[in-house]
Amino acid sequence: MKKLVASLLALAGLSLVGCGGNSSATSGNNNNPPPSAPAVVSVQDAPMDGVLSAEVTISAVTLTGTASGGGSISANVLTKPREIELSELGGVRAPLELNNIQQGSYTSVSVTVTGAEVTYLDPTTGLPVEAQATLGGNGTATFQFNPAVTINSNAGVDLHLDFNLPQSFDLTNGTVTFTPVISAAMVRIDQENDDDRAFRVVGQVTATTSTSITVQTLLSAVPLTFTVNSNTEFEDGASLSSIQVGAIVIVRATVQSDGSFVAVTVDPVEAGEKEGGMYNDTGAGTVTSVTTDSTGALTSFQMVTRARFFTNDVGRTLTVDVNASTVYRLPIEAQNAGANTFDASQIFPGQTVMVAGMDVNAQAGTLTATEIRLAPGFHHGLLSTAVAGTSPNFTFTLSLNPLGTFALLSKASSLNVATSQFTRFGDDLTLSQLPSLALQTAMRVRGYILVSNGVYTDYATHVDLVENGD
Repeated sequence: MKKLVASLLALAGLSLVGCGGNSSATSGNNNNPPPSAPAVVSVQDAPMDGVLSAEVTISAVTLTGTASGGGSISANVLTKPREIELSELGGVRAPLELNNIQQGSYTSVSVTVTGAEVTYLDPTTGLPVEAQATLGGNGTATFQFNPAVTINSNAGVDLHLDFNLPQSFDLTNGTVTFTPVISAAMVRIDQENDDDRAFRVVGQVTATTSTSITVQTLLSAVPLTFTVNSNTEFEDGASLSSIQVGAIVIVRATVQSDGSFVAVTVDPVEAGEKEGGMYNDTGAGTVTSVTTDSTGALTSFQMVTRARFFTNDVGRTLTVDVNASTVYRLPIEAQNAGANTFDASQIFPGQTVMVAGMDVNAQAGTLTATEIRLAPGFHHGLLSTAVAGTSPNFTFTLSLNPLGTFALLSKASSLNVATSQFTRFGDDLTLSQLPSLALQTAMRVRGYILVSNGVYTDYATHVDLVENGD
């Protein structure tokens, strides 16, 4: 499983605070605060086949060690509990907190989970099942840093928490149990490569200036401000001046060594305020069924949501109605990966989408889509054909686990994969190693899926090997 993470999706919150959380030390003078450094706390996961949504409540992230001036440190760097949807975070980073931590030598981090819910596919019926998980191991996972991590300057540090969903969830015997299993790494930001400093957030714009955009992400304590410069790209013909307060945006950004953030791309999503008792809402998730009319044209589909921005309905089934006014969008990231079309014919069981539209009835879970965009998903399989092509444009085929989410929903037994110059690779795999992989190698691919003549192709943004237990 990865120890350092790459890009990030962020339907999880990030708060900015000016002090080092709830901390204590056995020595020090309160009149002279100990030296500290900015720290970004982020989370990701190794995704789990068959799981449509997995939401956990993290109540504490506690670092322990020895202060630079002597004495022990015990600091909870999480300022308030966070509800995090984990199943979409494989290969992406979600920021939990930007905080200050005391300089010293840190030996361990403990994460305390106080609740977990999961929506998974019943392997017999193929239907979604919602379940509240029983917590195992007191809901706490502790990871020892070996060697200890020493912070002796005011340079920012990055604390990565990497959940392993396949090892954390037990869906057998009719009882769902969640025992958090994590790995962790903490490194200086200025010593990370560009991929490890990148992330992605979705949020509502609260303010803009000529050089910045401020976004309130889900569950964040305060908005997050991104610097906008001449290198920032705006998608879909937008510009900083055209983005209004209240709009929903997707921002891809990098964290700087001082803990500040620079926007790489800004992509507006159509959504807005409550109007006439209904909400313009946005959400992302997996399509579970589709409905067509007598001509075969799509009229509606159902999806299990991994996030909804305004109603915050996670793991629930949402019915999405479409009409002649519905717009279908292919994000720039998908186009870069090689996807070349997206329309109603690409809405099928197993597909991953983001929708925006009018909430006809929030309690009933029905939304009329004004916009549907292709979204990336994660897929597992065994390499079943030799890797073909020339670098960086390789192709290969994965045989799918018949009980996996995509296979159960799409009824597909295999998935073609195409890489490009924009494909990133995990810690255990490089582009040059890809052609020499042995058949039956277990792999995990994040990307955008299109179907043509019954053949499914994943245009990969991220490719990794699956380690034991992932």
